[in-house]
Parts: sequence; structure tokens; C-alpha cells
Amino acid sequence: MDHEVTLLLKELETHDVYRLIVNKPSGFHLEPGRHVKLAIDSPELRERARSFTPVSLNADGVLEFLIKRYPDHPDGMTRHISEIQSGQRLLMSAPRGHIGYKGRGTFVAAGTGITPFLAIIRSLRMQGALAGHRLIFANKSPRDVISEAELRRDFGENAVFLAEHDPSSDFRAGRVDRTLLAETIDDFGETFYVCGPPPFTKSVSHQLEELGANPQSLVA
Repeated sequence: MDHEVTLLLKELETHDVYRLIVNKPSGFHLEPGRHVKLAIDSPELRERARSFTPVSLNADGVLEFLIKRYPDHPDGMTRHISEIQSGQRLLMSAPRGHIGYKGRGTFVAAGTGITPFLAIIRSLRMQGALAGHRLIFANKSPRDVISEAELRRDFGENAVFLAEHDPSSDFRAGRVDRTLLAETIDDFGETFYVCGPPPFTKSVSHQLEELGANPQSLVA
């Protein structure tokens, strides 16, 4: 691993998503959308690194992560991360990955798939460049939505929030499908940012291509 960092703060973002703040190493440069590998610095866990995307900006003095606890995952890594306390030392790689800003378009995310886009969205907001972008954000229920207030403020009427279960008046019931995409998007020549569980990403990308999106304009 390239860096050692220390957990400064851990708090709940939703009922099963934790916000973790760690110190930012000297000289660490982060492009919005890139991810890192994190591991807990203990004899039994330091070799079990997993990928997470910082949602903070490069100008921030710390690194912020939003990590969902998956108690049933075989390796239990997110459970271990959710149980650590302030002062715990973590091992972290240099930034990596291909997700980044490629131009005006629509963000389509499911669940924690929003995390690679949060830093991009925050960067656009800081530049005053969010106008003309759109968000489609699907979750199992309203209580699962990450950064809901921030995203509603940023996108306003240019956002569609979906919930499979118990949708309130601020949510559209159901999942992202071809009908929703056709109703919501008026320019399939723009850039599309797609992230979520692999079946979601594959399905949405395929539907976008069927509706006229250029495969080269898909960031997924």
C-alpha cells in the first residue's frame, strides 16, 4: 500500500452507510471519480484491501468516504470497516480507475453507485457548472438514499429519485427502465455516467445504447 492514514471521524449517513473521514497524505492528488484501495492495518486484515471512492474534493484537507455495511458479504470487509473507531490506522493505495468527468450529461446511479459521482458533482457545483446536468438515482427505499438533501439542492427539477419500496411523494416508484430513460432524457447524444451493481450498470448501459446513446459516451 502507498499510504498510511488515520480514521478521524466515523458517523452514520443512512441506517447502513457510514461516513468516514481520514487524514489526507501529503502530496496526495485526487481526481473526482477515482477510487482507492483501503485495508485495516491489523495482522489479519491488512491483506484484505477493497476499493472505495472518496467523495471529497482534491482541495479538501481530508478524505471522505461513504461506505455501506454489507453484513452478509463473504469476506465481511465492510462490516469490519463499519466497526472501527477513531484513531484506527488504515492502509490506502494511490488513486486509480477510469471514472471521471467527460462532459455535460446525465448521472444514472443505484444505491452506493452514487459515490463515484459525488466528487464530480461537488466539483461541478464549486465551478458553477452544474447547469444542464441531470440525475437519475434509484434505491430500494427512501431511507437508503445517500446525500439526498445535497443532491436535491444541486439538481432541483433535473433529478428523478426512485424507490422500489415505500416511495413517498418525492419519489417515483419502481426501477430505472427503458420507459423512464426515454421520458426523462431528451438528448441521447450527451454523456452518460452509470454506476451501481453490475447487473444494473449492464442493463442501463444497454438500454441507453438502444435509445441512441453512443457507447463511447458511456462512463460506466
